[in-house]
Amino acid sequence: MGNLPSGARCCRSCCCPGVRWSFDEGGRGLFIQFLERGHLDQDSPIYDTLHNDTSHLKRFIPYFQKVLPELSPEEIYWRLHFSLGALHYTITSLSRLNALSDGACNTGCFEETLERIIDYVEAGFRMAPRPKSA
Repeated sequence: MGNLPSGARCCRSCCCPGVRWSFDEGGRGLFIQFLERGHLDQDSPIYDTLHNDTSHLKRFIPYFQKVLPELSPEEIYWRLHFSLGALHYTITSLSRLNALSDGACNTGCFEETLERIIDYVEAGFRMAPRPKSA
């Protein structure tokens, strides 16, 4: 069991690169341009990458399954999807939180932002499984 990843480590591995990149002024600008082009230009290979290439995400599934064996693969996919939404909004719109909170939230600190999103994402993964619908 010593090599078993923790939930927080899985969440950190998933979230850290994007949050780190969003705090790199040059990298953040390029990332935003990449996203905009990818979502708007359906003829661009970036569009296909953003909408269809999930190989980089599928690497996380076996680790979440080891840490959370009580969750079905379907439930893990949903939770990863919603977690990525929170990550995406954090990367692209962190300044909006600053405006919403009238500056009460420390949006200028990489470490605090990273720890807060990891706490949030891990809590989402740790929720009890959804009851099976009839």
